[in-house]
Amino acid sequence: MFYCSFVLGFVIMLFYSLNVISLSGKTATSLSKRMSEVPIKPSVTVKYTQLLIDGKFVDAASGKTFQTLDPRTGEVIANVAEGDAEDINRAVASARKAFDEGPWPKMTAYERQKVLLRFADLLEQHNDELAALEVWDNGKPYQQAATVEVPMFVRLMRYYAGKSIDTAHLQHYNIKRVRDLDEVIRRANDTHYGLAAGIFSQNIDTINTLTRALRVGTVWVNCYNIYDAALPFGGYKMSGHGREKGINSLEHYLQVKAVCTPLVNPAWL
Repeated sequence: MFYCSFVLGFVIMLFYSLNVISLSGKTATSLSKRMSEVPIKPSVTVKYTQLLIDGKFVDAASGKTFQTLDPRTGEVIANVAEGDAEDINRAVASARKAFDEGPWPKMTAYERQKVLLRFADLLEQHNDELAALEVWDNGKPYQQAATVEVPMFVRLMRYYAGKSIDTAHLQHYNIKRVRDLDEVIRRANDTHYGLAAGIFSQNIDTINTLTRALRVGTVWVNCYNIYDAALPFGGYKMSGHGREKGINSLEHYLQVKAVCTPLVNPAWL
C-alpha cells in the first residue's frame, strides 16, 4: 500500500512540475517542439525507380510512372515505373532465355552455390539500407525489418545455395542408365546428401519400393518442389539434422517429462 501511494504521489508531482515548467516561455517552446516532431526522414537515397529487365534498368513500355508514398505523411517518396502486360512479357521472355541459353544452366552446382552465397553476402552487407527503404515504403517498425525480415531473407538465400548442391546430386542419378530398380536405389543413396527426391512413375509397386528405400527426408511422387507449413522438411546424412515446419519442428523446443504422483480415489478405477 505504501509503495502504491508513493508511486501515485510521484506521478502527481511530475504532472504538477510539467505544468509549472510549461508556464515558463523558453521551456514551454522546447517541450512543444519535442511533442510535435516531424517524422524522421530515412538516411537512404532512392537510386533506382525503373524496371529491371534483361539485366538493365529501363522505363515502362508505356512510359507511365506511379507515385509511391510515405505512409506516415502521404508525401511522395519517388515516381516509379509502372509495369504493364508488355513489360511482364518482356521480363518473362528474358528470364526464360537466361535459364535456357544463359550461363546459369551451364554452371555446376558449386558455381551456382557461389552466386547465391555472393548475393546473400551483398544483402547482409546492405542490411540497414534495405531495412530503411522497406520501412520508409511500407510503414513498420525499423527493428522488425532490420533484425528479422532482411536477415531472414539472407538466411533463405544461403539455404537455397546449399539446396542447389543437394538437388544436383539427385538430378545426377536421373540421367544415368540403370539395369534395374536395385541399381537405382543403390546409386541414389550413394551420396553424402539426402534432402529430397522426386519419383515419376505410373507403377504403384515401383513407387512404394522407392519411397521406402530412398534415404531422403522428402519424396515427391509425380510432382516436385511441393512445400507446406504442415509438412516437416529436412534431410538425411549431411542434408540436415531434425526437421523444420510441421509438428516435428517443435521437437527442438520441447522436452519430454514423466511425472508420477499417487491419486486418492481416482475416478477411472
